[in-house]
Amino acid sequence: MANEWGPLGPLAGEWEGEGGLDTAFSHAQNKVLGTPFREKCSLKPFGPVDNGDQHLYGLDYKSAMWRGNEDTRSTPRSATGYGTRRPVRS
Repeated sequence: MANEWGPLGPLAGEWEGEGGLDTAFSHAQNKVLGTPFREKCSLKPFGPVDNGDQHLYGLDYKSAMWRGNEDTRSTPRSATGYGTRRPVRS
């Protein structure tokens, strides 16, 4: 699979972060605040999709984030999408 998806191949799978810190300036409090968060990401390979003489491969991704104090079973903030690339021709 790594050859078809190039450097994206090793990213395929389920990933979960150990935690992060979202920092942003609060105008109401006039200081920088930090909000702990967790994130899960799923990257599923697809392809080839033929487009004329091109054979496209990509990773369909889904990402969900939770505040650090929220249960992961609650409704996450999420994003979905896909990406494609044309393989390098030899």
